[in-house]
Amino acid sequence: IFQIFNIPPSELEHLQHELNDRTALAMAGTPERLQMIVRDYFEATWFTVPGSSEIVGTLAGSRPGDTFADLIFSFVFSKILDRITAAFSQHGWKTESPPPPAKSQFQQSCDLKSFPDFVQLTWADDLAVLQKQPSAKELVDRTSLAMGVLCDICWKHGLEPNFHPGKTEGMLHLRGAQSKAVKKDIFDQEMPELQVPSTLRNDVRLRIVAKYKHLGYAVTTGHKVHAEIVARIGQMRTAFTKFKKIVYGNRNIPKAKRVRILGTHVLSILRYNLGTWPLLQERDWKLYNGAIMSLYRVLARADIPEQQMRYWSDARVLAYLEVSSPMDILHEARLSYFASMTRSGPDELWSICQANTAWYQGIEAAFGWLEWNTAGYHTALEAEYRQQQWLHLIQHEPRQWKKWIKTARMHSVRQAAIAEHLTRWYDDFSDMASEAGLLMPAEFETPARGPCRAICMSAMPQNFQDESWKECA
Repeated sequence: IFQIFNIPPSELEHLQHELNDRTALAMAGTPERLQMIVRDYFEATWFTVPGSSEIVGTLAGSRPGDTFADLIFSFVFSKILDRITAAFSQHGWKTESPPPPAKSQFQQSCDLKSFPDFVQLTWADDLAVLQKQPSAKELVDRTSLAMGVLCDICWKHGLEPNFHPGKTEGMLHLRGAQSKAVKKDIFDQEMPELQVPSTLRNDVRLRIVAKYKHLGYAVTTGHKVHAEIVARIGQMRTAFTKFKKIVYGNRNIPKAKRVRILGTHVLSILRYNLGTWPLLQERDWKLYNGAIMSLYRVLARADIPEQQMRYWSDARVLAYLEVSSPMDILHEARLSYFASMTRSGPDELWSICQANTAWYQGIEAAFGWLEWNTAGYHTALEAEYRQQQWLHLIQHEPRQWKKWIKTARMHSVRQAAIAEHLTRWYDDFSDMASEAGLLMPAEFETPARGPCRAICMSAMPQNFQDESWKECA
């Protein structure tokens, strides 16, 4: 066994110590009865094959495809991660997380110096190690050393890190003094890589990349999401094109059903991790908005002639289909992700998010959208109380929270349809008035403050007062 995993014979003593020590379940405080159940679950397991009357027995482990294997692996892997963390601490690296920040929909002051040097994020057998260092050279050196420590511990436990492209890779975001010289040393070669110091194997190298796909998400350096947007749009269009003529462009299928199918089979692909996106730059927003609106226009074109569709604005397409706008989809996804993070997110994730100003700006904008679209369903006093109780609803009344999200979505769609209808009415009125010889003023004078404006000011966010007052007037 040691030869298969290239483990030196000197590690035999450590293995004997592991086998003679208490089991991992016992160390975790698991009752003896449950330990016996787990032991029995792994003994004499069997399964059948469709089309055969034979029974297949497994000599070790759980049955193939059994979800219990994932549970046990995660439990054992957590013990290995504890040893990796302990090894990092022995090198003098800070691994303790700072006191968790208070959970809030508003960004709080965050001291980056209090962050640990290393943070581990794990999903099943996918491990991501985040680290920060005061200088570019230290970051590179400690990345190599940390990778060597991690690989040695994995090899000692019979785990084989996969160094193939797209598997075990590193990303470096180098800034500060001497960062240009360090970048030149690393990236001035055909295949950027770092030498990994290992006590068990020779010539171990870590490939350095600018983009990495982790759990289906395209991660790039510099907090950019352009690559992820391009990837999501590509997957979404592939799923859409498959049934474009049969379903989405088929006028024999009712419009409401086509819209529902689009949301289930196409937009669901886009919503994956959509709540993690920060505020989008202009280029990214045009790409994201244009992709969704192009799908919407295909649905509308099934009922509306092409010559007429050419002159339709995006607002008119949304009003005709009665669907959420791309911005509303983004707001709702951010609120959904924030709710999941509030209920089950680790403290390290909250600390990282507090340091991400662009992401928190998106969260604050999403809550502003939620409050704006639900403000008219209660009195001003009740609305103010509800704004202070969003976290309580998320944690203790999830059904009520989802109800408010649904209310905000429906209200936003209907208000946008009304606004588009009034805009078209005004445009038609202006055209007819001009044809009749009437002169339309270029601008309207701002009306005096009155009861209606006072209500608008109390119910609307500050940055929406002027424009919303014009619509209301």
